Amino acid sequence: MSGASLAGQEGAWAMSGASLAGQEGAWAMSGASLAGQEGAWAMCYAGSMGTLHRLLALAAPLAVALQPACTPLATPPPAATAALPPPAKTPGDPEAPLVAARSDKGRTKDEIVVQLQTLERLALATPAGTLEQIALGSSVGARERPMILRRLAEGYVELESIGLRDQIAGELRADAARPRKPSDTADRSAAAERAGGSVAGARRGAIKNYQELATSYPTFCVRPGVQCGDEVLYYLAYEHEQDQHNDEARRSYQELIKKFPESKFLPNAYLFFGERLFVESQSDPSQLSLAVSAYRKAAEAPPPENQVWGYAHYKLAFVYWNQGDMARALAEFQQVIEFGTKFASLPNAEKLGAMARRDILPVYALVGDPGKAFDFFKPLSGDPASETGRALAMSVGLGKQYLDTGHYKECVLLDLDLLRRAPGEPSCAPLAQLDQAMARVGPADAAALRAALDKNKKLVEQARGVCVGVAVGGPPDAVRRRE
Repeated sequence: MSGASLAGQEGAWAMSGASLAGQEGAWAMSGASLAGQEGAWAMCYAGSMGTLHRLLALAAPLAVALQPACTPLATPPPAATAALPPPAKTPGDPEAPLVAARSDKGRTKDEIVVQLQTLERLALATPAGTLEQIALGSSVGARERPMILRRLAEGYVELESIGLRDQIAGELRADAARPRKPSDTADRSAAAERAGGSVAGARRGAIKNYQELATSYPTFCVRPGVQCGDEVLYYLAYEHEQDQHNDEARRSYQELIKKFPESKFLPNAYLFFGERLFVESQSDPSQLSLAVSAYRKAAEAPPPENQVWGYAHYKLAFVYWNQGDMARALAEFQQVIEFGTKFASLPNAEKLGAMARRDILPVYALVGDPGKAFDFFKPLSGDPASETGRALAMSVGLGKQYLDTGHYKECVLLDLDLLRRAPGEPSCAPLAQLDQAMARVGPADAAALRAALDKNKKLVEQARGVCVGVAVGGPPDAVRRRE
């Protein structure tokens, strides 16, 4: 699918903001990711600082708000990496006093608000206009307006990230207080709701300023070739996504694809369309082929520059799984696992690889040879060459898949192979699974499997010599090592 054809599907992808809520491992995006890049959007506009200081004479505090921060620019975070599940949050002492939250730039909410108020006053003092009008000699103040809008948008994003943290902290405190002091729960829940309201307000402020930048100053760059219109469109679309306004997000991504065909943000734009189409496919399977095209476009640029490459392939695996193409689904999961190992330093790459190791198991259970499972998983497990612990754990996980789906014959064949490979204590889990499977196997397979057990009688007896306490029908960990 060409970029133009994908971008031209007006109205095709207006989706609910809860689009992936039903997908296990779905990745709710955190707005904090946009504000977490220290120095990412530092603005250096020394060429016209004289003009700027004449404007700032309107109010002395404005000088602080627009003081240029000439720190090295960092790569903006792609939305997809933000979408990965955040680390588990542990509530602190619900009785402890709240500490003023700070953004990743080290500023408190009050400090950000003061700067935003200053910038808003300065924006009111600078007339609106396009870059073309500025070039034709409009007022001096208008020349500074796009820079002010940029700082406003980024300040609101920073404020949004603090609000999200406050909201999460409030929810955790409410949950922690519920069993101890139910009377406090309502107050703490109300605090979380207030924080959620501040998030929504900050997001609207970011959208408003990004929108004016995109509309009135589409060719503006902070510096030549740096922080230009494609970045503005990407962040505008992202904020619309967080606001669950997917029609507006779609339009901004379409504009990004059309106007900036070489942008580094194209993978994120195509990923958005892939996600919407994948969700639509749950009620309209014909959308799966379009989802494949979008995910393929998202993965065209290679990693590590394209940080959504691994996630695009991860979702391709699910598309092929839904289509019943298990061979391709296995191949995609393999690529994701290898991506997580090779590019482990990228945000959430290792976590993505771990998720692929988990999700490859039910696919293999449908089409793989149980006697070859261990050899298949070994190079994907992350084990050093001389170790087998992770490969064994993946194989035992496959055995659980067999048990849960009624594939008892396959479970027995798998566990017999694992008993040969894992003597001693590691044989306990496979032995427990084997006994459970034999207790449930149907009459059609019973005779052949008993013959297989008789053939491997010594192997099974050796395992029983190590493990004791097998409970038929119980979980694999019901087997204990003999003391």
